[in-house]
Amino acid sequence: MKAKAKEHSIIFSDESVVAILARRKNQTRRVVTAWNENVFKCPYGDPGDRLWVREEWAMVDDKVIYRADSGADASQRDWRPALTRAASRLTLEVTRVRVERLQEITLEDINLEGTPDTLDPRLRPFGTRREQYQRFWDSLNAKRGYAWDKNPWVWVVEFKVVPK
Repeated sequence: MKAKAKEHSIIFSDESVVAILARRKNQTRRVVTAWNENVFKCPYGDPGDRLWVREEWAMVDDKVIYRADSGADASQRDWRPALTRAASRLTLEVTRVRVERLQEITLEDINLEGTPDTLDPRLRPFGTRREQYQRFWDSLNAKRGYAWDKNPWVWVVEFKVVPK
């Protein structure tokens, strides 16, 4: 008998939320921060579990707006963190989970991570797509001690958007 699906919260950058909404992103990498006696238990769930996305939001004219949608206007709002499931607009279903070293990422995985497949320098200002993903990774993780060059172990979580 299959266990009941669990729900977990997950935080994405504004750029990642935009890519998820555009259906360009259906994979994420998260640093493995704890090993539990050689038992791999992903804190983001197992296939079939759901992730509710925590995004910053604000009230404007009695309407909820999300920081990821606000672009250049983002700095001019009183943003609140989504601390409860009710404040989430995106639900994802985990479809696959695996563990690997960060630098094992393939071009296909870079596509699934939502990295724009373009030669337009405005959308891809950092050289190759691998270099672009490397810089994106470092912008989120280097200050935490998990820079690209450290090649940390990561959870690779694949997902699909659950329609409302």
